[in-house]
Parts: sequence; C-alpha cells; structure tokens
Amino acid sequence: MGNKTTWFQNLPLTLPFILLLNEILGSNLIHCPKVKVHCIYKETDVCDVDSNCPSPQKCCLFSCGRKCMNFTEVTCKLPADPGPCLASIMRWAYDDEIKACVRFIYGGCEGNNNNFQTQKICRKMCKALGKHRKSSYN
Repeated sequence: MGNKTTWFQNLPLTLPFILLLNEILGSNLIHCPKVKVHCIYKETDVCDVDSNCPSPQKCCLFSCGRKCMNFTEVTCKLPADPGPCLASIMRWAYDDEIKACVRFIYGGCEGNNNNFQTQKICRKMCKALGKHRKSSYN
C-alpha cells in the first residue's frame, strides 16, 4: 500500500509557491473598470503602463485620461481634493455622505481621482466603480 498524504500535509511546501504566484500575478488579476464617457477634453496621462505607478496601483484609462488607480481605496469615497496648485478649474467630485456629485474648484495639479470634468461623468464613473468593486472582490 502506498504512502497516502492529504493536501494539508503538503501545505508547508506549496504555500511559499502560492504566495509567490500571487505576488507575481496579483496585480494582473485586478482589472481596470471599463466605462466609456464623453470628455470635454483629453486629460494628461499620468501613466502608460502599470510599472509607471507605485505598487500596488494599476495604470487605467479612467474618466478622461490614464491614471494610477489604487483598488484598495474607494475612489468615489475620497474627499474632493483641490490639490496645491492655484488654478481655478470647476470640477465635480462624488460626495459619499449625500450620495451625489458636487462641484468643487480644482487647482490644476495633484489631488486625487475623485475629480471629474462633468456631473454626468462623475455619476457614470462612480456608479460603474461601485459595480466594479462588487464584482472584483466578491
């Protein structure tokens, strides 16, 4: 009769391999949201490929340009952030407390991804992101 082992007896040998595989493929298992919006203008791309973004972020076509997306944070729950620059650009951000898109003045640099050209884009992106998170993590 052969030596019968159970799966958990091999766990100490396979666990490091599983963790390494997750580290290598992990960022590829999370997909960017695919939402088409009509932009007033094309925004400057922050990235071209995932390696342009700090880990664990991915480079995604989001709203009206390519941006580094952090899937551990919920973009539409972030506060509106005008950034440190001094331009006065009318933008829209989703306010999670009142569940609506609100206007704010963007300074033109930095800030966060809860920053949209129009109310319509804000609504569409935040609605899609809510569905995207549910399907990506359940």
